[in-house]
Amino acid sequence: MEKKGITSPKKKISEFITEHVLLLKNETTYQWCLAVECDLEKFRIFCEREGVLFLKDINIAVLEKYKSEQFATVKRVTVANKMKVIKAMLNRAVRYDHILSNPAKMVTPVQGIPKSRDRILSNEEIPKMQEAVKGMYLENLVITALYTGMRRKELIWLDYEDVDIADRTIHIKHKKGFSPKSRKERVIPLHQKLIPLFEGKTQWICFPYYDVWRKRFVHDRRLNEKSITTRFRELMDKIGLEGVGLHTLRHTFASHCVMQGMSLKTVGEILGHSSVTMTERYSHVLTEHMLKEVDKLTF
Repeated sequence: MEKKGITSPKKKISEFITEHVLLLKNETTYQWCLAVECDLEKFRIFCEREGVLFLKDINIAVLEKYKSEQFATVKRVTVANKMKVIKAMLNRAVRYDHILSNPAKMVTPVQGIPKSRDRILSNEEIPKMQEAVKGMYLENLVITALYTGMRRKELIWLDYEDVDIADRTIHIKHKKGFSPKSRKERVIPLHQKLIPLFEGKTQWICFPYYDVWRKRFVHDRRLNEKSITTRFRELMDKIGLEGVGLHTLRHTFASHCVMQGMSLKTVGEILGHSSVTMTERYSHVLTEHMLKEVDKLTF
């Protein structure tokens, strides 16, 4: 006898994964869809190996076994993220009446994830970093990241037409091949030190691909995210700034804004955070900064 309330008890996992990913394309970014699709494909392969073909047959035991197997190949935080992806898919399955409840809600949370603070550059380290990229093809991108807190993809997809010198604003918006994270367009302030980088230019890509063999920029081709991430980290390691990547510049921008008195709400708006909770990670910076200032008192 079929369970009451389930519209399609024989809904295959493989079919629903395809439907779920297609729906996600209208809800989030293309890049995130690819990551979700990859995670769910691995879960599908696991389920088929276990003889679990239908959504209704996914239970706590199946999910716990899958979670346990992941620990052998990836970090705990990655396992936690994989389980969140599966949980989100099963939430949709409940909403679509393919299953009565979401078994992922009963799975034991991943324990032992280290809580580490974001690496930021100090006032002494920033000039050292700037000197390391001076004169190289990444210089303008790095300086812009430092003064705007923009994400890597946002920088790579920035065009001169997105920058309004008169209003001193940068428009981060949807375009063919790119959507901002959480699909939220936003306008952020253009720091006065960045004006010379964009002034008088209205066409092409702001930070184009650099052909290292021909030693010239290809103005109609965008940089490769993985390549610039690796190159920047190598540079930072070389000058002794360990643990510093391009994303560190985003944390550095946010942390220094907070230390200069900018509200967490404003910082969150500039960074494009989807919730205040994401910005609250920088609240400890303000506390530490205030302690240092108080310690300067000598009565």
